[in-house]
Amino acid sequence: MIDKTAVIEIDVKLGSDVSIGKYSIIKSGTTLGNGVSIGSFNIIGSNPETLKSTKKSGLIIKDGTQITDYISINLGTERDTIIGQNCFIMNHSYIAHDTNIGDRVLITSSVVIGGYVKVGDEAYIGMNSSIHQNSSIGKVACLGANSFAKGNLVDGLVYTGIPAKPLKINKLGINSSKLEPNEIEKIISRANNLIQKLS
Repeated sequence: MIDKTAVIEIDVKLGSDVSIGKYSIIKSGTTLGNGVSIGSFNIIGSNPETLKSTKKSGLIIKDGTQITDYISINLGTERDTIIGQNCFIMNHSYIAHDTNIGDRVLITSSVVIGGYVKVGDEAYIGMNSSIHQNSSIGKVACLGANSFAKGNLVDGLVYTGIPAKPLKINKLGINSSKLEPNEIEKIISRANNLIQKLS
């Protein structure tokens, strides 16, 4: 269902069973996959917020992703901004240009993600946390609430603090993961090795 107050600009591509709530704006260059749900008062496909490039690329939101309210997601510059399948993005969050979010990622309330960030499949980004531009968050990694991530955060670990530091293995995320068992085994092995080195 698309609310009558929603604004869908030209050159927007909509999949089947898309839902768009009250007063949301879907900007030109945006592609919404099948079953995507957009809540109210969002700006999806806003112009890239950067002084370094005048280029403009697209925004792709893949099948089954849910976006709640008061969220802004930029178009890309050098490459498309991509939100993976079956993600859940909570209210008042911001995702900058050229960012690549994997599948089944949970982004909680008031998260800020800078440009050129990569977030791996099934990562969990805690409320009020921030990710610096050009950083990466590993698969099944967890960034704790009110944390600041900069650099490369390893698969399968919980990170907390300012700046975020590895704390422990993300057992909750690993136990509920839908990744292939052999990939999970590799993630656990690498995470254990890093924790042992730090202890």
